[in-house]
Amino acid sequence: MVGHHGSEAVRHPGPGRRHTGLEARRVARVPTFPREDALAVVEDGQRRLDDLFARLADNQMTAPAAIGGGDWSAKDLLGHIAAWEEVAFDRLRAARASRPLPPFPPGGVDRFNAERVAAGRRRSLAATRASADRMHDALVRAIRNTSADLWTTTVEAPGGPARVGTLVGRALAGPGGQFRHAFAHLPDLEGYVRSLSRRRRSG
Repeated sequence: MVGHHGSEAVRHPGPGRRHTGLEARRVARVPTFPREDALAVVEDGQRRLDDLFARLADNQMTAPAAIGGGDWSAKDLLGHIAAWEEVAFDRLRAARASRPLPPFPPGGVDRFNAERVAAGRRRSLAATRASADRMHDALVRAIRNTSADLWTTTVEAPGGPARVGTLVGRALAGPGGQFRHAFAHLPDLEGYVRSLSRRRRSG
């Protein structure tokens, strides 16, 4: 099953559970990526995804059960990446406007992923691509236009106080750390592209 692999999945408490004060202090002490480094990682991951998506025909993008041994298509994965970029963007936009950060949707990470994938399946591939492109561009602009002071400012968040940059990084995290969500899914997407290439050669 493909899902969100980052620290968001680890730190977000389940229904009816609240972070303790100790947990909140630990979150606040998580190192914050420098803004330019974070931007470089996000853009590098997106370039790698774009290169792989570009090798797929439309019918290959929408073929079910293609990614990671689950039921996701490459289109589902594209929408999944965009969904978490939207979470990161909403956090950054709220912080820049001095508004409370939006609460995480009820039900936790797995439910969020499932609901967003289900909603995305009602959209066309063209609409999914356009929406994902807009979301990524908006996120990159927002990170680039955030001041260094705000990036390292500690704000109140649903899981306890944390720096703005850390909250954005957690929404985009993968097994390799903050801002590496795209990299968490590259092996599955690369495997799918390779399998199609092998199929063409053998056919």
